Amino acid sequence: MATILKHWREAATLIIAAKSKNIANKYFYEILMLKRSGKSKFMPSLSVFPGGVAEDADFSPEWVDVFSSLGNDVWSQTLAHFAKVGKGPPMFSRQRDDHYSKIPSEVAFRICAIRETFEECGILLTRSSNDNKINTLTESSSISKTYGKIGNIAISDFETWREKVDKDATQFVKMCQEFDMVPDIWSLTEWSNWLTPVSLARRTSGTDEGSKRRYDTAFFLCLLDTVPDAMHDDKETVHLQWSPPDELIKSHLESKVKLAPPQIYEICRFLNFKDMKELNEFCLTRIDKRVTRNFPVPAICDDGIFVLYPGDDLYPEDLDVYGAKEPLIIQGTLREIHQKYPHHNRYVIKDKESHRDFINDVKFLCNVTQGDGHVIPVTDLSFLGVPRARF
Repeated sequence: MATILKHWREAATLIIAAKSKNIANKYFYEILMLKRSGKSKFMPSLSVFPGGVAEDADFSPEWVDVFSSLGNDVWSQTLAHFAKVGKGPPMFSRQRDDHYSKIPSEVAFRICAIRETFEECGILLTRSSNDNKINTLTESSSISKTYGKIGNIAISDFETWREKVDKDATQFVKMCQEFDMVPDIWSLTEWSNWLTPVSLARRTSGTDEGSKRRYDTAFFLCLLDTVPDAMHDDKETVHLQWSPPDELIKSHLESKVKLAPPQIYEICRFLNFKDMKELNEFCLTRIDKRVTRNFPVPAICDDGIFVLYPGDDLYPEDLDVYGAKEPLIIQGTLREIHQKYPHHNRYVIKDKESHRDFINDVKFLCNVTQGDGHVIPVTDLSFLGVPRARF
């Protein structure tokens, strides 16, 4: 099997940023968010980026023929690019069965992100296999940034195939073969990688129940020239919205939307970029860079609970990704710890002294350089009328 693991499942998420027509916005692009159903077992009622669990069909050898039909050495140059940039985090570099190793994991997870986005909100990122512009996507065995391409399918066929793919992931390659198109993998920038942390409950109870809802997730970014037509699937997702990053964070603070820490972290990264030009230029700097796995480590102190991320003074060197050890306990109060260990990449989720639960707050502290050359999240939100996090 390509995707089955004992302790977690592999998944892919797609962050879509589209150029905004609202000149009143401080940020000139909007990000797509989907609200999960309250009946979902994983992150119920939270707003997330489109995406989902990888399927064996995303690694199918049939994709080799689909991409090979492009001609002009596009496929061989794409393979050469992924070979040149080197190994990424474990979900990209781990050894898979021969049957599921015909295409790189970098391609398979992009297919997964595009397929899931099609299922969940009806945005189809594909290109015609005879598109003569596709040869501009590869350059000297490298991948050049380009805006995403929306597939052109008749409305009647579109809804039929969306339903088919939703029921059976193997239908996605069939659809691409039927309409002579390829998933637009070239417009997806490798953005980040998040492994769901081991919960404190799992560490103390020793049960494996939580492993069913742990995910090693590849986050990709796609830029679009305009906001496309989209509609939530009314199954896994119940609401769809486009919002600039500052409004998303503000809505979270005002309890209008609920965001999980990974979504908050990534959206706060987007606060560094005012428009699509800046985003595009940043993506170009990352053509040959691989992301590192972001594995949050919960820690308990005298008066609170916080989460550590890579680069923090307190981030463990020997990571317990399987939850075999006892929870990490740091002596001291939140304030004392923040002062004693000044290199921060952490998120406070509970302050026992003030009896505050920060689920509807943004309490990131980050002042360290990212190991993969990424930007750090903006933590000073005073421009939103929000006091900077202090402890």
